[in-house]
Amino acid sequence: MKNILVTVAFGLVLTGVKAQDIHFARTKDMQKWYNASLKSKDDQPSVTLNYRNVTYKQLIAFKSVAALADVPLLSRETQKSGEKKGYFSITGGFAVDKSNQGILRNTTGLLGVSYHLPINTDKSTFISMGVQGALFENRINMDGATTPDQFDKYGLIPNSSPNDPGASGKISFFSLNSGLSVAHSDAAKNWYLGVSARHLNRPETNFEGNTTYRLPVTTGAQAGYEKISGNDAFGIDLMLNFKSNAYEHMAGVHYTHTFDPVDFDGAMGASLAYRYKDAIIPGVHVQVAKTIIGFNYDMIIGNSKTGLNRIAYELGVKQIF
Repeated sequence: MKNILVTVAFGLVLTGVKAQDIHFARTKDMQKWYNASLKSKDDQPSVTLNYRNVTYKQLIAFKSVAALADVPLLSRETQKSGEKKGYFSITGGFAVDKSNQGILRNTTGLLGVSYHLPINTDKSTFISMGVQGALFENRINMDGATTPDQFDKYGLIPNSSPNDPGASGKISFFSLNSGLSVAHSDAAKNWYLGVSARHLNRPETNFEGNTTYRLPVTTGAQAGYEKISGNDAFGIDLMLNFKSNAYEHMAGVHYTHTFDPVDFDGAMGASLAYRYKDAIIPGVHVQVAKTIIGFNYDMIIGNSKTGLNRIAYELGVKQIF
């Protein structure tokens, strides 16, 4: 049992140091975390709160809390008239990702700006460009943790702290990201296509503070299509993240039924996603007026043969203003 705990703890630490990302299951609500240029369908300000919990055999866990705000900068005259023209939007986000053993804590803050420009005569299709700055702080605290170097001839030494002073430390760095996308929205369908590049400044990411290791530029792609038929909407979404030491490719389908406002001002639906070589993720969501609540659960397939039983679920709340 203790050997499993040691293995999982070090795996989580290494993953957190190299990836610096939260693997959101509810990517549709958190898309601007990956590409600042993606245009919101309704052009209304929104705030999304997200909670993700990952547990390995109830021995060690990651808990992630994230907030993402998207504010289109439209004048009141434009909002009242419904006239569509080019506009800016601002995105801000904050996330904390930590283990319940206090070994690893990742903090992320981001701020982005994008510009959306109509490119067809009925102004239903927009091309968008965005840039984003993200500040990361990753802390490793091994004080009081039992690590693999603390063995004697009889086995694991209990309640022993590591002697290596390099086992704990803090990494802080700034990342510059950019994105380009095209989006279309009308009464019958919605679709979008985007590409993004992260770590354009190749930030230094090591405890010593030198240039021994820099994050390489990584790329991503996002796409989606939604067909609207009366009160029903069927859609498919795709997100690809290409990284040097970690990847996250996801594809999913979703269905939403919108009720008659006279009977019930809201909607409800379900989704099913697949994270490549990792998990199948069913989800449900309910909308009441302008508040959307969703829940997703990871059905693990990628690491089930290793004997490490991972349980992961995610809760999201989105408020449209």
